[in-house]
Amino acid sequence: GSLNVLGSITGTVNGYLPLAGGTLTGALTVQDNILLSAASSKGVFIRTTSNVEPFLALQRNSGSNGVGVLRLIDGGDLRFDTGATGAGQSTRLTIDGTTGNVGIGTTSPGAKLEISHDGLNDGLLLENTNNVNNYQIALNIRENEGLIFQRWVSGIFNGNLMRIGYTGAIKFDAYDSTNNTGTPTYLLGTDASGNVVKTNTVPGSGAG
Repeated sequence: GSLNVLGSITGTVNGYLPLAGGTLTGALTVQDNILLSAASSKGVFIRTTSNVEPFLALQRNSGSNGVGVLRLIDGGDLRFDTGATGAGQSTRLTIDGTTGNVGIGTTSPGAKLEISHDGLNDGLLLENTNNVNNYQIALNIRENEGLIFQRWVSGIFNGNLMRIGYTGAIKFDAYDSTNNTGTPTYLLGTDASGNVVKTNTVPGSGAG
């Protein structure tokens, strides 16, 4: 059944819990719910007695069907790791213990929120679920292209909408057919000096 702890445990439970003054000195195995209850402000501490990493791990089917780990790094960084198996988890999110910066895909965030990726069409996906066509807008960064606004449909990349280059140039894209299909082409943009230019359908081929 459930284990209800209303104060310190000073005895043994089924021979698995050697205790002295409420301090756990051995292993504890519980195969049901645990309820901690207190009339005043109390908490649960996971503390190491030397400078090593404390962690809280969640394992599904002994780790064979998924693992989640919360770790405290030296210096106060908090990291969240997940993986399909116990041997394959990776850090997904980091909270910097000094700055409070949050990193997704990076363990050293340099801003209040930093999202790092290495995929061609990865990034930040915005979605309004109240639409019948499952349209989505993604923000992405590519080398030599800058910030890209992309159109996605049902979680699949469907084309670029607008690009802001590292030099300040802005390019707008549109689909080359009337029913919004096909490969986007450049229509209008600005050069590095801020001049508005019309472009051909082939990038870099000059004014149209």
